[in-house]
Formats: sequence, C-alpha cells, structure tokens
Amino acid sequence: MYLYNPVFCSCGRPYIRLTHGEGSIDKADRIPRTAEDQVVVSSDYDSTHEANHSDSSDVAHTEEDTEEGKKASQNVILHSLIPPEDKPAVAPEPLVMEDLEPLMSQLNNWNFPIFTLMEKTNGKSGRILSQVSYRLFEDTGLFETFKIPVKEFMNYFHALESGYRDIPYHNRIHATDVLHAVWYLTTQPVPGLPSLINDHGSASDSDSDSGITHSHMGFLVSKTYTVSEDGYGCLSGLIPALELMALYVAAAMHDYDHPGRTNAFLVATSAPQVLCS
Repeated sequence: MYLYNPVFCSCGRPYIRLTHGEGSIDKADRIPRTAEDQVVVSSDYDSTHEANHSDSSDVAHTEEDTEEGKKASQNVILHSLIPPEDKPAVAPEPLVMEDLEPLMSQLNNWNFPIFTLMEKTNGKSGRILSQVSYRLFEDTGLFETFKIPVKEFMNYFHALESGYRDIPYHNRIHATDVLHAVWYLTTQPVPGLPSLINDHGSASDSDSDSGITHSHMGFLVSKTYTVSEDGYGCLSGLIPALELMALYVAAAMHDYDHPGRTNAFLVATSAPQVLCS
C-alpha cells in the first residue's frame, strides 16, 4: 500500500508525496523521466484553467493516468515571454496614466478597489502593476532617495508586468494586489512599535556623490503616515530604505512568468521550470 506525508507548495496548497510502504513499488521507479522529456505549459486560459481549479495532488494518480498526462503535455507549447535583447520593452506614453487619482487616493485602504483600477488601466492585460508601483515608490520617497529616473523605472516595470501571463490567478493583477498589501502592512501605524526615523538629514548623513542616505537616515515613511503621538511606529521606519525597495520589487515580481500550474504538476511532468531550479 502507499503511504503519504502532507507536503505544501510554495503557494501554501497541499499535495501528496508518495513514499514507499512495505512491499510497494513507487511509480517513480516504473515511469522514467529525463531532462529530454518535452513537457511544457502554455499561457492561454484553456490550458491552465483546469490546473488552477484542481486539487494539488496531481502525482497521486494511477500509472495509466500519469502516462496519459505525460503524452498530453508533450503537445503543449511554452511561449517565450522574454523579448529579444535588440527589442527592449518600452513603457507607452503617457508614462503615468491620467484620471487615476480618484482611485489611487484610496491606496491607503486595505479594501482598495483593485478591479476597478484594472478596468481604468486597460484591463487584465493592461498597465495596473506599473502604475501602482510608480505611485507607491513616489509615496515612500524611493525615487528621491535612490535618484531613480522615472522613464527607466516605468520601462522596467512595464517589462515586468508584460512577463505575467494571461491566466486566471497568478497574473499581474495578483502581483499588484500583493505589492499593495506589502506596502500597506509596512506603512500603517502600529501601536507599541518603536521608530528609528529622524525628521531631516544633514550633509554628513548621505553619500556626497550619489546622494543616497545611509545609517539611521536610511528609513522612510509613507506620505499617508500621519500619526504623531508617541507609542506608534511603522515597519518601514525599521527597515533600511534599500531593503524596503527590494521588498517592494520582490512583491511585484514574485510570480513573474508563472505558468498557472501547481508545483506538483510541474514536478510530476518534469517541466523545464523544475529542471532549471
């Protein structure tokens, strides 16, 4: 008989890992898998809908099911989402979209109307991630702190959002939602949290060439942070500015090029994403 231990994907969903029981023969011993297996996934809705709405125990099937799944997966094509080096991604004009202020002013709300903003930024394959990223970087002073040119910033984040596939869940809207949540949790006042922030820095508190602040002056707060009474602080006031920026960028890119399949499916079919990791 088969025994199983609960194992969790990076997204937190459980799947079953088969282990040897007494007198059992593991399927992995009967179904050889090699790096040459042409197992890939597509970016269209039809090929990913089933995987996104099934449970994650993809590996716990019969031998016949596995064989059929492997044959079917060989007919699916992996579409390249990375543009050639001679064709860099350039953000369209205007870099900062107009008429978004009524919605952007609600960023300081956990129940931010993200789907309304999606429609205002050209739909589910639009510019929502780059527009929200710009607003949050501007809010926390990261542009000024690190002397980031707006055009290069928007080109980068437009290329980033273009690398998200048009799939039901792990798309650019989800990435924007995660970025907003991370920003919100790091900028809201927390009772009892200490603060390492001073009001202003002097010339000795920054690098004379780059202008980038360091030491205790490298902590930033949101422009929406208004609590002035003692006993309150925010997480961004405890995280150095460089690490705060890295945290926001990581939130924005965390599901880049996600194929819309579970970890269990990718492992069971020896997908390229697994072989390269």
